[in-house]
Amino acid sequence: MDSPKVLELKAQAEILKQAIEREKASYDFYVQASKKTKKKYEKDVYDRLAQEELVHRDDLSGQLEEIEAQVEMEAAIAEGENKADTEEA
Repeated sequence: MDSPKVLELKAQAEILKQAIEREKASYDFYVQASKKTKKKYEKDVYDRLAQEELVHRDDLSGQLEEIEAQVEMEAAIAEGENKADTEEA
């Protein structure tokens, strides 16, 4: 069974996964809008917004990787503690 800390980290990871998906959807929206417009100014704005979404996605992905590493570390610590408890018994 997962510790409360691991459960909290997993919940944070799920939120980040959803946020990453929203960033991808926003990126796709701006790319399509850029392709459809005929005005250079609008195209430039949509292209810039699309690039910002990629930055956001990358930032969120980095946070997700950190949290997933924490989950693995916490699970390893818990497994070690459980093993030690079993050996003592």
